[in-house]
Amino acid sequence: MPATGTYGLRSLYLKQDRSGEVPELTREAILHHEFCHLLHSSHKSLFADQAWCKCNPDGFSYLGYSRVYDFYPTSNYLGDGFVCNFGRSDWTDDMATYAMWLFVKSDWLLKQASQYPRVRAKCDMLMAFYGNIEPLITVEHFQSYCQFQLSHRDQDRLKTLSSDISANPINVNAYCTRARFYTNVGLYEEAIADLDRALRI
Repeated sequence: MPATGTYGLRSLYLKQDRSGEVPELTREAILHHEFCHLLHSSHKSLFADQAWCKCNPDGFSYLGYSRVYDFYPTSNYLGDGFVCNFGRSDWTDDMATYAMWLFVKSDWLLKQASQYPRVRAKCDMLMAFYGNIEPLITVEHFQSYCQFQLSHRDQDRLKTLSSDISANPINVNAYCTRARFYTNVGLYEEAIADLDRALRI
């Protein structure tokens, strides 16, 4: 894993690889992951652990940490109520992976919640948990304030990449370069669209 984190009684600890190539989106997501753990450890009475686990398919058992690592969003497990592979390791990390993407890519996660009942149930539980701690955090908060936004540097980079494509719309390399950029900032659907265009060309 390129960046990791953990938490203590009142502290968060984040570790980044020496290359410094971890995208800003990933660093922020890991921060929310560990902060969710910290909040839960301080407010356990506000979260219904058993109700969370009942959102999973009948007979499902969490797999443990030796078999799952990837915490990036994927559609592979949404039908079963998991936003990423790492969420299948342990119920607390399942909850924390929801927090990662609820705060960093709420538009994506709420869209999945509208399609997958198990995802909807877990989103509702997590938003209620945060709302019980801070009443200003509501569904509307996630629908508006937490919409995914690029940093100014990434916006400038995207404009340059898009200009390159506009100048030469059949340049396969330009689409692949922009797809790599989209992947690095977590815009996976846009990345797939650019790779589809490159393949058609």
